[in-house]
Amino acid sequence: MTSVSRKEFGMVDSDVCLSDFANTGIKSGKYRISKARLTKNWYDCDLNDFDDQLVEDECEKEESLPTTNKQRKKAKKRRTGREKDEDNEDLRRVSGSSYPSDMWWLLAEYISAEDIGRFAGICRATNYIVETAAFWKLVYNRYYVSTPNLPDRFKPSGISRQYGLRTCTIKSLFYFYPPFVNRLISLSPICLKTRAVNKLLKSICTDVWFEQKTVDSTQSTPLFVFYFAFTHGPSRQQMITTTTAYAANSTDKLQYLDNIWAHLADGCTVLKVETSRFMRIPFALVGSRINKVTLSLMSDMRSHSLRLEFVEPKGRCAGPKGESVSLGAVTLIQLDMVDKAQLLDWFHPDYPLPVV
Repeated sequence: MTSVSRKEFGMVDSDVCLSDFANTGIKSGKYRISKARLTKNWYDCDLNDFDDQLVEDECEKEESLPTTNKQRKKAKKRRTGREKDEDNEDLRRVSGSSYPSDMWWLLAEYISAEDIGRFAGICRATNYIVETAAFWKLVYNRYYVSTPNLPDRFKPSGISRQYGLRTCTIKSLFYFYPPFVNRLISLSPICLKTRAVNKLLKSICTDVWFEQKTVDSTQSTPLFVFYFAFTHGPSRQQMITTTTAYAANSTDKLQYLDNIWAHLADGCTVLKVETSRFMRIPFALVGSRINKVTLSLMSDMRSHSLRLEFVEPKGRCAGPKGESVSLGAVTLIQLDMVDKAQLLDWFHPDYPLPVV
């Protein structure tokens, strides 16, 4: 290739000065002089004496291509990560429509109780609406029906308080909202589903008690009802102590009383067992973890036998997320002649403990 003189480019000595290079905003390094030809004079060089930095980078990339399967997988992960970042950036650039909160409040009046969670996940405005006391009062007033067995705390006079308003509204719906009531009526007397039992495993027993129940005055055999309270989180007593301490130390008492999210029974479950045969339950079960639940049919083919296996933690205790537990003493509780066994969540009307 023939050399090109400076005159053919239309350049003279006054066209180039030192300040043009020192104050330029263009990044250097795109074109550079080959190391092998640095000894030549600038004015004696032709175009072949200049190397394209981009071509060199491509050559370096080709030389550094992965050769093993492990290197190819790493390179593929890097490319996938960059593509995901580009997709997320494109999503952020997409402009959406923003509607005023007044419109969402109008729609909230027509949201059914089953769709509250979906409504809260639409946008930030709907999530803010669901977190207000006015929304839960709106839900309560829309579905409230006078019910004979409704506790005073869940009547309109009790709902007027904001403390624990969300918890009380949800539980009151299981007293008078037909879809929720029918859901509980459809449950069988022996309601120990596999999913519920798996949820109960590894939980801590926080309380045990029983009561004698007389169904009919002509019935000679009494009926005993046993209650086993379990929790995956802090015990009920710890939650009460923490709440009381917060109320005593809080500088803003009104802020504490306006807490609509107050919930003492969060993460708690009660196992209710009705049987015609009494058995002494040791109080030492409190603090133990339930390890196994077995429900079988007895020889009379009418009643059931419930077997509970409790394990006392030894040393450092693990949580309910599959960590290893140092096992201690094992206590077996077997209840025969079981007529009814249910796992009661905090929103169930038969849940025996207060929720707020």
